[in-house]
Amino acid sequence: MKSLILQFLRLAFEKAPDILFKYRRALVFLLNVEIILVSMLAAIAVRFDFTLPPNYGGNFLILAVIFVLVKMLMIYIMGLNRGVWRYVSLSDIKMIFFASLFASLLLMFIFLNFRDQLCPNFALSVIVIDFLICFLSMSFVKVCVRMLREINDNVQNSVIIRTVVIGRLDDIDALLHGMSVNKTGRKIVAVFCPEKNSGATIRGIKIKGMHSKIAHFAKSNNIREIILIPPYSRKRLLNLLLAGFEKIDYNCSLKIVPGIGQLTRGEISFSNVRKVEMEDLLGRKPVSFDHVDIESLVSDKNVMVTGGGGSIGSELCCQIARFRPRVIVIFEICEYNLYEIERKLRHEFPGQRIQTVLGDIKDKKSLCAAMKKFSIEVLYHAAAYKHVPLLEENIVMGVYNNIIGTANVADCAEKNGVKRVVVISTDKAVRPTSMMGATKRIAERIVLERKMNGTEFVVVRFGNVLGSRGSVVPLFQKQIEAGGPVTVTSKNMIRYFMSIPEAAKLVLMAGTIASPGDIMILEMGQQINIYEMAKHLITLSGFMPHRDIEIKFTGIRPGEKEYEELLTKEEEVDHTSFERICVARKQAVVGPEISLDEIIAVLDARGGDGFRELCKTYIPENML
Repeated sequence: MKSLILQFLRLAFEKAPDILFKYRRALVFLLNVEIILVSMLAAIAVRFDFTLPPNYGGNFLILAVIFVLVKMLMIYIMGLNRGVWRYVSLSDIKMIFFASLFASLLLMFIFLNFRDQLCPNFALSVIVIDFLICFLSMSFVKVCVRMLREINDNVQNSVIIRTVVIGRLDDIDALLHGMSVNKTGRKIVAVFCPEKNSGATIRGIKIKGMHSKIAHFAKSNNIREIILIPPYSRKRLLNLLLAGFEKIDYNCSLKIVPGIGQLTRGEISFSNVRKVEMEDLLGRKPVSFDHVDIESLVSDKNVMVTGGGGSIGSELCCQIARFRPRVIVIFEICEYNLYEIERKLRHEFPGQRIQTVLGDIKDKKSLCAAMKKFSIEVLYHAAAYKHVPLLEENIVMGVYNNIIGTANVADCAEKNGVKRVVVISTDKAVRPTSMMGATKRIAERIVLERKMNGTEFVVVRFGNVLGSRGSVVPLFQKQIEAGGPVTVTSKNMIRYFMSIPEAAKLVLMAGTIASPGDIMILEMGQQINIYEMAKHLITLSGFMPHRDIEIKFTGIRPGEKEYEELLTKEEEVDHTSFERICVARKQAVVGPEISLDEIIAVLDARGGDGFRELCKTYIPENML
């Protein structure tokens, strides 16, 4: 018998949640009726010193029906039966208040006009007392349900992330509200708000003042995550935090709310929060232009992008599509890259005409055929081999792709009446120390020293791009994921960096405003120390440099130098009216005229070594 009872109880407990969920509306209805009746009885008891006058007892059923009908009607009208109790908020409490108030006013009206028929000598003060008791009771029940749910969620959450938030008070409040609605498994230990003195609280959480000692606070309180809200997510504070953690040998995950626009629209939620990326540490302001000039160049035009599936090429395609060209022709040697960019463009710009050409710039016939078939008017030449160490070992292919390929693009463009060709170059073409830089410098000369024949050629020169294929950042990230070591060539290695979208936007604008034969130079900001970058990436990944992940110095590779330049000694720069875009002043040609026949003959006779020697003639300022 005892086992049967235990089995019945166990089954009842297992089935109870399903039964409660299935009949939840009926249960909520009955609970509201019960609260209404108990509130009415309590109001009568309070009014008459806990005694029940005879006329109230005799008319109790009538009073109960009237109170229940009026209040349930108001609950239905105000929509209180549709709310989710676990997410009850201040707005829900307001709705309960107004529903109780309107119900009480309606009851007051009924008893003022029909008191003798319903309940002789009924005291109207009962309705006032009932209003207070009923409002407080309904609010209390809903708040209790939410509290129990939150306690249960916290108990079930096996991992609680101790978190600190830095921001302005209103923004912090918005984020805390969003996190309370969507459970994130985080415990906010404190908030840092420079505009508020320490000692106050917000939503029961301590407010700290200045964030200068946040690293020490994080270590002493076992903080695992810091969320930064603009304007406290700028480069300066991010770097100070990382430096502070490094000094005390402690690491902490950094996350930011990405856009200030979300704050002003009150849209902060934890889904808006993302990891701090390397781009955030650059601290570069977003590029903003009047796009009329770019639109005039590409809108309703036939535009072609060589290397359109690469990092820069694919971003150029996406940004060009926003200006509604007549057609975008993507010329790409890699089948997979071509498939990926076509799929992306068709998804993001469904009305845009897109043509894909699987081709190689070393094949002049395929280039000319594509330009002729689609009547290309504007061409962006982004196809190139860019990996410095690989080209040191594969000089011949680097020459055929970067030099002969660029010459093919220029010849075909002139032959097919292309109006403007924008050639994308690199800072490594300045006083080149590598074969990659040398091939790009010669490619620059090939297009800029041509006789004008109806096609305008311009060059856009810039440095490294974060996240591009072959960039150091993806390499470091893969090495960190593998547990290290992270390989850095030199402790003093510095490079220019910008983001892919920024680079593409600047290329479009520079290529638009340039005069024929110009070398446009993109302002790259301050150079970044690669060793410091490696340390920051390790820290942002949740590890400590040299403790969790080793940093190994491998030495400068062939063709590399510790710093980069955007101008040769002979070049001077003029600023344009556009932010971050300059133009190199035209100088007299230095070195003999480039001869493709000579280059090919040297390659055939002496290979890469012969070309290396020839470069010293073509590029007198070289550092090969």
